[in-house]
Amino acid sequence: MFGKAQQVPQTEKTPFWPRSPYGVSKVFAYWATVNYRESYGFRASNGILFNHESPRRGETFVTRKITRAVAAIKNGLQKELFLGNLEAKRDWGYAPEFVEGMWRMLQQDDGDDFVLATNETHTVREFCEVAFARADLDWRDYVKHDPRYERPAEVDLLIGNPAKAKKILGWEPKVRFRERSRANGGCRYGIAVTQGSPRASRPDALGTAWFLSLFRARTGDFNRDHLLDLVTRITATSTSASFSITESN
Repeated sequence: MFGKAQQVPQTEKTPFWPRSPYGVSKVFAYWATVNYRESYGFRASNGILFNHESPRRGETFVTRKITRAVAAIKNGLQKELFLGNLEAKRDWGYAPEFVEGMWRMLQQDDGDDFVLATNETHTVREFCEVAFARADLDWRDYVKHDPRYERPAEVDLLIGNPAKAKKILGWEPKVRFRERSRANGGCRYGIAVTQGSPRASRPDALGTAWFLSLFRARTGDFNRDHLLDLVTRITATSTSASFSITESN
């Protein structure tokens, strides 16, 4: 949505400048929500969500693509990883925390617009460094540039300021990009849980397990039941409140 960002960091007041049809469609959804809220008094909120990651992330998204490749390379199932712009900067958060932020928006008496982000930005190159290091690998030995993955209109820098969400919703991110690991093993944990499984030879299974281990290492735990409970509560609440969720890019 912010695309060619006009302000750093981006807030609820930052002008939109989408850089893809996908971004344009999200800006439309945002303004449609505002229009219905102002015209008909709907309790409708916009959640402007910066990148939020989890094992459920689609395999074509760069973070999932990287972690899936790390697990496959570590297990001898893949030799190289081809990526586009390694210098693109993103504000990466943890999806379960963002789901809680969505739920908090829907508990307000009135609809409003909120940025959910970590207020930190890191390059794709940094993500590669961290991901491969958890598997005791040097990313430079495996990551290759492929111009086919370059965007025709690049989004160079995304970083969101969630100050409004903190003030009104009491929400703030806890999982940080470089938070020290509180679990042992990193990628080894992901490999261990897939060994002996019928799916253990599949990169997607390994990548999911590795992604779980990455966030387990960053949070100390991965409480799947808590996440599902939050999703259920949002679904139940949304029957009486309109809601629009869009990512920032």
